[in-house]
Amino acid sequence: MDEGIDLKPLLRYTSHHKQLSDSPRGAHNSATIFSLIETAKANGLEPYRYLKYIFTKLPLAQSQDDYQKLIPQHLDRKEFDSF
Repeated sequence: MDEGIDLKPLLRYTSHHKQLSDSPRGAHNSATIFSLIETAKANGLEPYRYLKYIFTKLPLAQSQDDYQKLIPQHLDRKEFDSF
């Protein structure tokens, strides 16, 4: 793990996990974030970097194919590595 990465925002998010999970929508949102993190790890990606990448690319997605390319299994590794 790169020690130069600031994980404070993610840690703040996880520390409020219980509070966010007090509603069905909050629980769903938390589960989505944690699923993205675990999927990134399972595919050899650093989670913080992956989240930063997809949150930058999501607003630009216009088709189902664009969204599919953001899933770790379908990620363009060269583009990701140069991000």
